[in-house]
Amino acid sequence: MIQIHLILSTFIILSHQCSNLQDNKLFITSTPGETIKIPLSQIFYSNEYDQIIFQPVVPQFTIATPLQELETISIDGVKGQTISIKMLKSTKFSEPQHYMAILRLSEGVYYCEYNLKYYSTSPNLDAVYPSTSRANSKCYDIALLTNLIITECSNDEGDYFSIFKIDQSPHTYLTIEKPKDTFRKLDTIDQYLFRGTIDKLELYQEQGETLVLLNSLDQAAMKILLQQEQFELQIREFKTHTNGQISILNASGELIILQFKENKWQLISRIDTKIPDVYTYDLDVYKNTYVILSKTQLYHKLITQQEFTIDINCKVSDKVLLQRTSIIVIQDQTLALYSQQLYNIQTKTLGDSQYKISSHPNSDGFLVFDDDNFYRYAINSEYSLQFQSASLPIEKDYKMTTLIQNTYCVIDIFYMVVNFESIDMYSSQVPQALIAGSVFQDNVDVKLKSIYQGSNLKYEFSKHEILNLKVEQFQAIEILNIGDVSEVIYRKSLSNLNNPYVQIIQQHNNKYISGYTCEIISTLKLNCQSIFTQRQFDLLQDSDKQLWWFNYNSIFLAILQDSTITIYCVYYQQQKFDILTTIRFDNNPISIATDGNYLFVQLQQSIKIYMISVENKATLLYTQDIIGDIYASQAQQDLLFIEQDGQLKIYSLQYEKFTLIWFTDIDSNNDQKNILIFRNHFARLIKSKGKEEYKATVFNYQNINNIYQEKIININNYSIINLSQIQVNLKQNLFYIVGQQMGQQKLLVYKVDENSLNTMFVSIDYTSTAQFTIAHNYCFITDSIANKQMQQNYYIIGDNLVQSQLKDDYQQIEYSKEINLTVQIKNDAQTIKTQIVPALIVNRGVSIFQTKSSLNLTYKADGIQNHCINLDQSWYSGQAFDITQSENSQKIKYVKTLTKQPETLEFSPYIQQLNTETIVQLMEDKIVLVKKSDLSKIEITLDKTYKINKLLFIQDQYIYVEAYKETLIFLKVIECNDSNCKFLEDELLFPTNIIKVFLHQNNFLIYSYPNIFVYDTKGDPIKVSSFEQFNKFTISSQPFFVEFQHLRDDVYQAISVDVRGNAYFNNIVISRTSSDNQIFFQDVISILKQNQLYVTGNSICVGLVLRKNEIIIVYNTIATYSFKFEFDCFSKKLCDLKYFILNGVYQQYGGWMLFNLYPIIYSNENILSMVYFAYNKFELLIFDLESSSSKQNPKLAIAHLIGPTSKIPGHFYQMQSFVYNWNGQLHLLATADEEIKLQHYTLKRSPQVCVSVQHANEIIKLTLQNSNVNVIATLNVTISQENEKPPQPGPPEDDDKNNFPIWAIILIIIGVLIFGFIIFKCLKNRKNKVDDKRILLV
Repeated sequence: MIQIHLILSTFIILSHQCSNLQDNKLFITSTPGETIKIPLSQIFYSNEYDQIIFQPVVPQFTIATPLQELETISIDGVKGQTISIKMLKSTKFSEPQHYMAILRLSEGVYYCEYNLKYYSTSPNLDAVYPSTSRANSKCYDIALLTNLIITECSNDEGDYFSIFKIDQSPHTYLTIEKPKDTFRKLDTIDQYLFRGTIDKLELYQEQGETLVLLNSLDQAAMKILLQQEQFELQIREFKTHTNGQISILNASGELIILQFKENKWQLISRIDTKIPDVYTYDLDVYKNTYVILSKTQLYHKLITQQEFTIDINCKVSDKVLLQRTSIIVIQDQTLALYSQQLYNIQTKTLGDSQYKISSHPNSDGFLVFDDDNFYRYAINSEYSLQFQSASLPIEKDYKMTTLIQNTYCVIDIFYMVVNFESIDMYSSQVPQALIAGSVFQDNVDVKLKSIYQGSNLKYEFSKHEILNLKVEQFQAIEILNIGDVSEVIYRKSLSNLNNPYVQIIQQHNNKYISGYTCEIISTLKLNCQSIFTQRQFDLLQDSDKQLWWFNYNSIFLAILQDSTITIYCVYYQQQKFDILTTIRFDNNPISIATDGNYLFVQLQQSIKIYMISVENKATLLYTQDIIGDIYASQAQQDLLFIEQDGQLKIYSLQYEKFTLIWFTDIDSNNDQKNILIFRNHFARLIKSKGKEEYKATVFNYQNINNIYQEKIININNYSIINLSQIQVNLKQNLFYIVGQQMGQQKLLVYKVDENSLNTMFVSIDYTSTAQFTIAHNYCFITDSIANKQMQQNYYIIGDNLVQSQLKDDYQQIEYSKEINLTVQIKNDAQTIKTQIVPALIVNRGVSIFQTKSSLNLTYKADGIQNHCINLDQSWYSGQAFDITQSENSQKIKYVKTLTKQPETLEFSPYIQQLNTETIVQLMEDKIVLVKKSDLSKIEITLDKTYKINKLLFIQDQYIYVEAYKETLIFLKVIECNDSNCKFLEDELLFPTNIIKVFLHQNNFLIYSYPNIFVYDTKGDPIKVSSFEQFNKFTISSQPFFVEFQHLRDDVYQAISVDVRGNAYFNNIVISRTSSDNQIFFQDVISILKQNQLYVTGNSICVGLVLRKNEIIIVYNTIATYSFKFEFDCFSKKLCDLKYFILNGVYQQYGGWMLFNLYPIIYSNENILSMVYFAYNKFELLIFDLESSSSKQNPKLAIAHLIGPTSKIPGHFYQMQSFVYNWNGQLHLLATADEEIKLQHYTLKRSPQVCVSVQHANEIIKLTLQNSNVNVIATLNVTISQENEKPPQPGPPEDDDKNNFPIWAIILIIIGVLIFGFIIFKCLKNRKNKVDDKRILLV
């Protein structure tokens, strides 16, 4: 019988540490009709998103999964079975057009349903006709051409095409050959129909109201085409593509790509994938990437030529689809989403129906059909919390629901819908979350998290004795080498998302223009260089008739005047700005736009599209007969937005094809309009007709297959806005617009990717004579005040800019210290809220300073002249990598902890002590025995059949290792006797990598994620092939590291930590009759926070060290912490946790990180070595485990070494550290100067001072240094002999008084014996009671 004891407090505690939210609280304040998405990665620490629920369920809250079902739409035609789906394909467009035909079976009759009108996202199948009028027919597939719908059927008379002209009747029929196999498929491109069977590909052409067979590609023709005599054509699948090519997957695993041109077949390419038992595939001909599904594997080749393969069990009916950023596998009622590297992202089970899918490789979404509905899916890049205010009423108070992850992580969500016109401030998080992370003493760069939503929020901190913060919405910048700006009357700045430089064009009052390219040398400083010679030019102005853009080729200016467009550019080599070309039209163009590649020209009856370059001037690519207003942006190249007849349409120019991909109805009742295009959003701004009301409707189009209205931004309380004079910061998703309020001009900055209430970021004082221009994160304002030209240049990123200042010469010994700051938050309506917020100041060990000026040291009298006394580290704070004596003193000499010796050994990834006299080194196929006394060595070559992968542990002369034999994993034992080592014949095959083993008596535990396997050694621990597994346990859901220890009798303990370092004590009964266990969870993160210690949202546990009643938990970017614990094993069999308390803090160093590229934690002889990644190399810090530490006095490193560096960028070497004891002296073997060697050092636990006199008092100077600072400490050291008081003589006493009575001694001995017997009986009775209880339970 298995008993599992749950600790209730576990789940209570867990809820306090599982999220990135302060107090696990989230506030959502929405406007009507708004959709708010928050990535779950910003909420939860854990990425286990498949077990998330809302309680209570609120319809407006959903989890947007990577496979997100957007809508379900009923098929309104006939009710029946869906047989096949096809879309119209043309070489004029890069993807299938939005016309669809479906073959359905209802009550024994086949029907064709199709749409007569082009649809945007969801097909409206508004036409239904019978597919055939022939009796006793069975139909298999359908195809859609421009004018015809073809259905492939068969009856008693044979196989045939049923041909139906769209929206007309009756049918015509064409007899076709019966296939030799079950495989048959129809596909189309332009006016051509392709019919595939197992042994041939037939090509038909649409002519009038029928089809004509043009050609048939069979095995004989394929042999000629491939120029290969030995070839068997067995078509598993084929597809047509919008570039006019046809691809075939042959049963042999070959992917053959062809085209039919000039009345003959032409071979494009032939790819031998060498994949057996292939079933199906998908191919993107534009990116040259494909995916193949076979009987046993899924294979993907990317455009980068990278190849990925995973094992998968498939059937012939399974399908695979390429998407723009992922892969879909369809197996019966299951959809599986894979990354391009074939990681399984999500698996979704559909209903019980049979499903068909319509998709294409350039999409991130698809349509799923069953017999009753079709389902529109989008593919998202991550899991998100989605809130849609929809029909919720406007309210004044928050409602609440909870978001629960895996039953224990509970997030309180407060939500409310308010008016667009609201001027209040609303919470987004609790005030304690304002200062994100902590304040580093060595790098005072404070980041703020928004705790309120509102318009133009300003934060003002009160002065504090330790830390002062100044928050600004924008900062002034300096521009160097820009020339004389005193007469500049106009400036235009340009930037490109793919270019870090800023381009500035200036026009002076004499009409001369100059141009500069400016390097961003710091956030607030630009350094410019002239790019062309000054020249006179017509007056420049902000106008929709003057269009500037900057790309990899040059800077361009297009000026539209009457019926002419004149294009200028910068000729960099000639250093001039001059005419590139002139384009003339028959009538006056209406407007011009650019996406940075193309120039779009809107004419009265058409749109012309040009490619502009310095080399080819202006090349006309397309003329589209479309009447409408055009918009484009460099944020989204190859996209053109057109407003036409009350609709907004998006066209793609990808792959040089003009394709309509989306449209929606819009409100045309306006006086002004504009469309702003960003990377993931676009906003349609309008001025309501006859009113001074302005609003922006914002759409999210991060996924072209899921474009949706996200929010409406009301530009409240501002008037006289020119919507054509708007500029954008594409990098930060900001738009700038000039408005007037109470007679004053303001430059308003909106952040389009914020929630509606939070979009208005800042308003800047402005004048009616000013002009502004935007590039990257910079705003340049040019104005004329009192006939004097003025320039204002600002840095604006849409987030608050914080200037932080610690008190001068502030020194902090303790690792972290919490202070409280007072802050006022104001908005546009002058609403003020005052909050007290905490800030945690963290000492990361970078600063070194002296904490004591004098030390009194003593030694015991022992008759020896020379004495060395431990200096310890109590007299200074900070990580000192090296301490040296600056000046020689007469009496006192300083001695370092680390002394380099002449000996070296060959590097080995594994090194341990074999016995008291010998060290063992393990390489891949050899072993080295090293004598501690002189480091002499003996090399022994092992059986090369096995490759040693890991040293597990050493027991006596036996070394347990994990070894590879080809692809197999074995537990092996190496026996070392005298000077000979060899593999024992016994071995234990293991299916997965062995992480940890533990041997106690006859129990052998093996941890291999996520299970613990328990074996009986049967009394012979080296005969591993005879081990008998009799139990298996699964420990905590996300164990990162595991250690074992024995508690009592048959009770063992598996101590594990999860990704956040939270500890799980798994107490387990290991016997053949019981598997009782109990988990004692310790919320380490909460304990650290309760102690006001520094923890970040991205703090990851990278190691665990177990000592007696102590665990040391190592993190990647914060300090290392140790905890003391004790279990009481007297009260019950599985023991009880008496306490778990913080025991020590190991000082981190600056921004150094720990990550497991190689082993990074070594512990021997109570010395802890940790390998840090120091920006571009590995460095070693060594700590003494015997010394004490606390938050107030963190433990400092006693030694430091720099690891070897590689000449190859991005290549690193493992850094080894092994400490051993020989004759009472500690020694260190570590990787330092050379990656192929281990350098020998002697090591002390503490620096020392040595004297050769009985008493000394001197002032010594010591230099302490690390990679950032170099400090000289002056220390007054007094060393004296510890004098023992001599015994004082007493009055003489007689022998009777001096001697203790014999009878008293006898009585004491008898009493001790009786007391011991009573204790023994009590313990025995208690054990019997525990055993009796266990027996009764069984």
